[in-house]
Amino acid sequence: AQALAQSADVESAGPPPPAPTCPPVLRAAHLQVASGTGAMDRVAAFLNPRKPYHANLYFNGTTYRVVRQLTRQNHYDAVYCHFIYPLRYLRGVQIPIVVDQHNVARQYWHNKAKHTRAPQSCGIWWNHRRTIHYESRHLKKIFAYVSVCDSDRQATMRYAEPFVRHFWIGPNGVDSSVYVPKAREPERSDRLVLGYLGSMDLEMNVRSVRHILEVSLPMIRAALPKTTVQLRVIGRDPSAKLYELAK
Repeated sequence: AQALAQSADVESAGPPPPAPTCPPVLRAAHLQVASGTGAMDRVAAFLNPRKPYHANLYFNGTTYRVVRQLTRQNHYDAVYCHFIYPLRYLRGVQIPIVVDQHNVARQYWHNKAKHTRAPQSCGIWWNHRRTIHYESRHLKKIFAYVSVCDSDRQATMRYAEPFVRHFWIGPNGVDSSVYVPKAREPERSDRLVLGYLGSMDLEMNVRSVRHILEVSLPMIRAALPKTTVQLRVIGRDPSAKLYELAK
């Protein structure tokens, strides 16, 4: 939203943006929304059978009414939608919708269900089916998907291409001209500690750790033969596979 606000008129709805780093034009046009994320809200969101968990959890009736009013009264060239779950705010809206999906939602839940033990896996499989049904209902009104990599793009095209016209890639990355490490005293040169942070009950993260161990670490150690290189994996519910890798 900050990047778009540099060259276009933008109105945003979501958590409040940080004032020091957010352009004034975006702060002025920002609609702060709230949602219930307490324990009872999470239970109710999971048990609602009509929509997937996150579409229920982050839905807010006031926001729905405001978004409906804005889209009826104002002209918008496009709506940029973060994840598929806010699509329920845009029911009946005749404006091109661009979905920035970050993850392929149905693939995420499939992987999570596949690598979760029963009985928890039963609920996750149920949410996986609800996610597919929910997204499929909205495909005809989506103008474009933005994926973070080509494999996600290809996975999305396999089910959405008959309905969606465009599939773009916006890769993950860091603007190194903006995010520059602060100057600090040099640390011990004979030891390097790397960290991997993520939910360790997800197969995609376990595969990433395996790639680091089997591909990246040997390359780093070869380039720094006099340095002890360690990897610390940080995350909840590590799988049996991860324990085996640690051994």
